[in-house]
Amino acid sequence: MSYTLFESPIEKLDELYSKEKKLVFLVGAGISMDKPSLVPSAMGFIDVLISLGAPEGEIDRIRNLKGLRYELIIETIQHNFDPELKIMEYFDTFTEPNLIHYTIANAIKSGSWVITTNFDYLIEFALMKIVQEKSNIIPIITKEDFLKYKNPESLKDKGKFPLIKIHGTNKNIITGIETKETLITTLESLGKERGEEETFTVESYKKEPLFNVLKDSTLTIMGYSGSDDFDIGPTLKKLHGISTIIWINHTGTEDIEILKLESSIETDFVKKEDILLNEIAKIAKSKGMSLEIYKININTSYFSSTLLWNTMFPKIQRPNLNNIQFNPQEYRNYVKNVITFTNNLKKYAFAFEFFDRLSKPDDAMRVASKGLEIAIEKNDLNSKVTFLIKKGRIFRLKSNYEDALKNFNEGLHICESIGDKKQKIECLNNIGAVFGDQSKYNDAVNSFEKAKELLTESDNKQVLVKTLTNLGSIKLNQGEYPSALIDFQNALEINDKIGNLAIKAIILTNKAGAYREQGKYEEAMKNFKEALEIDNLLGDLSDKSINLNNIGIMYMLQGKYEDAMNYYKKAIEINNQMGDLKRKMNTLISIGVLHSRKGEYKETENIYQEILEISDQIGELAMKARVFNNFGSLNNLQGNYSKALEYFQKSLEISENINDLKNKSTTLLNIGNSHYFMGNYQEAINYYQKSMEINEELGDVPGKSENLTNIANAYLNFGDHQKALQNYQQALEINEKLDNLTLVAENHVGIANVYSLIGNYPEALNQYNLALKLHDQVGNIAAKALCLTNMGDLYMKSQNLQEAINCQQNALEINEKIGNLAGKSRNLLCIGSLYFYQQNHIKALEFYEKALEIDKGLNNLTGIADSSAGIGNILMKQGKQEEALQYFHTAMDNYEKMGNLIGKAMILANIGGSQFNKIQSRQIEPTKELLQEILKNYEEAYDIFKKLNMATTPQAIRIGQMLMFIKSQIQMLS
Repeated sequence: MSYTLFESPIEKLDELYSKEKKLVFLVGAGISMDKPSLVPSAMGFIDVLISLGAPEGEIDRIRNLKGLRYELIIETIQHNFDPELKIMEYFDTFTEPNLIHYTIANAIKSGSWVITTNFDYLIEFALMKIVQEKSNIIPIITKEDFLKYKNPESLKDKGKFPLIKIHGTNKNIITGIETKETLITTLESLGKERGEEETFTVESYKKEPLFNVLKDSTLTIMGYSGSDDFDIGPTLKKLHGISTIIWINHTGTEDIEILKLESSIETDFVKKEDILLNEIAKIAKSKGMSLEIYKININTSYFSSTLLWNTMFPKIQRPNLNNIQFNPQEYRNYVKNVITFTNNLKKYAFAFEFFDRLSKPDDAMRVASKGLEIAIEKNDLNSKVTFLIKKGRIFRLKSNYEDALKNFNEGLHICESIGDKKQKIECLNNIGAVFGDQSKYNDAVNSFEKAKELLTESDNKQVLVKTLTNLGSIKLNQGEYPSALIDFQNALEINDKIGNLAIKAIILTNKAGAYREQGKYEEAMKNFKEALEIDNLLGDLSDKSINLNNIGIMYMLQGKYEDAMNYYKKAIEINNQMGDLKRKMNTLISIGVLHSRKGEYKETENIYQEILEISDQIGELAMKARVFNNFGSLNNLQGNYSKALEYFQKSLEISENINDLKNKSTTLLNIGNSHYFMGNYQEAINYYQKSMEINEELGDVPGKSENLTNIANAYLNFGDHQKALQNYQQALEINEKLDNLTLVAENHVGIANVYSLIGNYPEALNQYNLALKLHDQVGNIAAKALCLTNMGDLYMKSQNLQEAINCQQNALEINEKIGNLAGKSRNLLCIGSLYFYQQNHIKALEFYEKALEIDKGLNNLTGIADSSAGIGNILMKQGKQEEALQYFHTAMDNYEKMGNLIGKAMILANIGGSQFNKIQSRQIEPTKELLQEILKNYEEAYDIFKKLNMATTPQAIRIGQMLMFIKSQIQMLS
């Protein structure tokens, strides 16, 4: 989209503000700065409050913080110095409206509507000058007002003059009734009475009156910068029915430019108002709404008091305000009269809040340490606990759990000695959070429950919200997703009454995490994005980087790899900006997994190596153990099982040294996976069971279900179909209870595989279809491709070759679309096998060779071995025995590198079969020596199956039968 410029702006102005149109004005703080009103700018308020509230040496640091908002300053002042917000009464001292206020007042008198976010009474004062009966002026301020006047048109029918004050005010100056509770001036007030998906719109009860006012209107917006308001823009995006929007962009000139937003050209806007207007236009277009958008560049005062006045009120004389002298009390002096700033402890707490909330942990630690020193000097035990908690939180943020617990426990002991219940609850909550970070879930729950027991109905609801959120977080880690979601929802509902946006963002992030684990990607994405918007509003870079990473993971899980990478890059930019190496490592882990999913193993390796270097640099052993795990899993993917086991052993050693049970359990599971891929199924089961013991100790329900699924997979390959089915069903029961759609789908696939092996193809197909529906439901196209691949295998077994090819082709299309090279090579291999089964050796060879080319590029030993084996079988059928043997030996070399004994056994049988085919085709004579060489291959293959306790599997039985036949042939020659 782009703008077009009107050559005759005055004519266009007459058209835009014609008497036939329904006019609505939305006005912000910018209209009250002109003489004689002289209301200070938001930056003027900010500068004064920081200079008075912050300790010497910290003032400039706070002033220079990015993301500093007026609402954050006011809220921090309220928390530390002014609980009743007496400073807001400063707006009561402004009594002289300027010409813009008179323009707005005359607009109301002539039948137009006005909505304002301003706290002052200057529009009302202007109205009182031009309206005969003061009682006819109706400010709509309170919840009761908005509910009473759902259709404000009724007021105009009665000769009344309504003014909608969307952000409240100290009092209704017409009636004299105090309305201080309506003020929306802090971040907490911005967050109040906004339910799910309403964080960035006005409260629900205000929407109907606003809709009725704005319907079929021309809306003029002035006094805004495009970024200084968090709910008006989003509200405009959601309200429909506006015909025209006119944005007055304040400039230093009286020259007017009228621009119209056109949709013919796509433009990357930079200015905040342009971005907002562009978004509104796109939403309107997507909903089929007719909406014209204009931007007028001009000095706001000149526009409203001259051009707009001449257009709308040509017969009304402008008031002469030149003789009015108004000298408002200087804000600094006013604030000093109503607040005392002599308490140094409060000053350091004030400074800490800024540094903490705007992601400056080192600065936060510095002021917390200074505050603690002062508290100790003054023997102020309550303040000592306050700063011990603050230091502990920063230690926890830096993963220094030992020092974090030391501070929290010291604070706890002091609270117990002085009977400070409020801070005792806070210490218990923080101790529980550290235990949660360490995966000590039972200890964490114990601390949170102690905190919860101390709470009563009269206690601070904010503490209850934190406690519920903490309990939900532990349940989330334990996999009790439905129960966790109940805690999070209860916390959100209570928090909605408090309005703590920082906590709301945390709850939404946790809630999204629960939905993600359940495979409910749409719900997860919605909550992550709302949390990210709050992080942007609060300027919380630390949490913003977390949610950028989370959204990237969501896109990755849905196979949208390019979108995922874009979000990861944004997170890395913030990590680098903040110097936050810990969070950077987490984002790099996600990027490594993304490359791995795409089969870009070299890139993955480079990323993991970078993380190892950072973890060594900062001494982050837990992350180092995690990276060794990821390195091992990467080698598993490539078939380098021996190398994978080396990495897993390194991870296991670190986890045992630092007593990280969670990672130890994961590592044991991964070691089991290596043995599984190598065909050592009993050994794999042993490790899965060891891992599951830790799952049960930790209360890690998802970990238990994963191990049950892995055990089932091993039994399936073992040929013990009954045990496989039992374990799959146990895992399915857990995952259905957890409402984890993704894992429920995986369990259906496992059960389908069992039914497929025992020949119950209809039930197998039913299970695959159940899985496929779930993958479609959650939008997991990568998993859908894998499910289609498995279905293709099933159709092949049931002789439905056309359906088999269709499934593999559909899976191939998905894998090509999402860039999954490993999945693509498997589909090509399967399609090649289908053509081989149909005796179409030319086509089969074509697909095997394509798969082999991809696998060589990926250094995927499993794929190389499987494709080479397939090519060897074709060449054997074509009578090219020597060439076939070369491919068989390539396959066997790779299976041996991987330690894949089953693969090796099958190749030995193929080599034996290749040699026997030479005899059958009479290419060579059946000598006793040749038959004994063939027998040796079959015997070695059969011994492998016996060693693995798999002598009763169909493959082993066929090899055993061939072995007996070769022996009989040798006896005949003897």
